[in-house]
Amino acid sequence: MNHDLMFIGPACRDVNIDFDGSIDRGIGGAVYFCSFAARAVGADVMNAVKINPEDTDVRDAFETDRDHIRILPSRLTTKMKNVYTTPTRETRDASCEAQSDPILPEEIPEDSCTIYHLAGLLYGDFPERLIPYLAKRGQLSADIQGFLRHNDNGPMNFRDWDQKETFLKYFDFLKTDAAEAKILTGSDDRREAAKIMHDMGAGEILITHSTRHLVHLPDPCPQPFRENRARRYDDGRLPGMPGEEPADTRRASVRHSRGIAEDGTAGTDPRGQSGDSVVY
Repeated sequence: MNHDLMFIGPACRDVNIDFDGSIDRGIGGAVYFCSFAARAVGADVMNAVKINPEDTDVRDAFETDRDHIRILPSRLTTKMKNVYTTPTRETRDASCEAQSDPILPEEIPEDSCTIYHLAGLLYGDFPERLIPYLAKRGQLSADIQGFLRHNDNGPMNFRDWDQKETFLKYFDFLKTDAAEAKILTGSDDRREAAKIMHDMGAGEILITHSTRHLVHLPDPCPQPFRENRARRYDDGRLPGMPGEEPADTRRASVRHSRGIAEDGTAGTDPRGQSGDSVVY
């Protein structure tokens, strides 16, 4: 079966304790929230979800038919606790009470997809060998959180990814927040950080921030660093969604700009000047 997107990652049981002591329990994780967001704009989504198969309520929370979800068996389902220390939820103490098993290449569904997105929660969710494997199958996207946030026997801490210069070049799309971008690049300037990640080989880069977001494109933009709302086409599609241009053309363009052959292997890097950034 062919799909626009495959979201790959662990779903999570969340326990949220608010400033007033009230407790809220729910299903979460990037793979869960990404699925709903993409379906809302009309994408055909396959969900590859790492959980304990006995946790059928987690599977049912995706509200999709069996042709659009695959359960990747794990001994444990990831569980996290968030204790919010202010009424505005600006700060919290977060801990991991259980982490699912790594997702291996041989577990990935055979369904054909235009984009494969690694929606990780913690370092260890994805072994590095999964990255070039998926890059051979289609365009590859990731939330960098799954490579920086470590489960230190409960407490969670962010650390730099020592394999970034080897593997960032496989990502056609990369999402970070401002703090993660600084960890990867050492720069507080989001524009500079985006260019550093691009120079490491990443394609289109999104850096989120509480005040405004930045998108760094692999191709020149006529108005670099302009501020506006997120672009949307007349038919409702967002830039980069399936249908923007033929997948093979877009993939070849991005891969060639970063010296990656169509079989996913690294080649020489013919890239010259970095692309431009758009802030919105």
